[in-house]
Amino acid sequence: MKTPTFQASVVASLLTVTANAWALTPLERGRTEYDHQCASCHGATAKGDGPLRPFLVHAPSDLTTLAQRHGGKLPEQQVREMIDGRGMNEPGPHGSREMPVWGQRFRADAQETRLGRWKPERQVRQRLDALLTYLQSVQVR
Repeated sequence: MKTPTFQASVVASLLTVTANAWALTPLERGRTEYDHQCASCHGATAKGDGPLRPFLVHAPSDLTTLAQRHGGKLPEQQVREMIDGRGMNEPGPHGSREMPVWGQRFRADAQETRLGRWKPERQVRQRLDALLTYLQSVQVR
């Protein structure tokens, strides 16, 4: 049986983790999100050279050249949709989608850790925004 002290310590821990996460700047949140969700395929420097690359059918994109490949501007909506993945009705131009549908994963995470007023879709949007902020910062000039 869980004691009130145990329950209080769990709540306190969750609040501390949440407060620490919100103390980060959007760029820091984006970097953390990238490190946890993207670096295994796209690499620590976002150049598409992550440790899982040899095991993938299609090499991950070099994310540092997204703006360069689109006239000098990061195609934010296109990148957001690719990361989210939930709105894609067909496979990408290179065959089936290997990249996880992060929108589903982010939404599931939000529902599991839901605290009070936070809506799952809002958390999905915030995580995508943070990733876009980070990706903007790694674009080659």
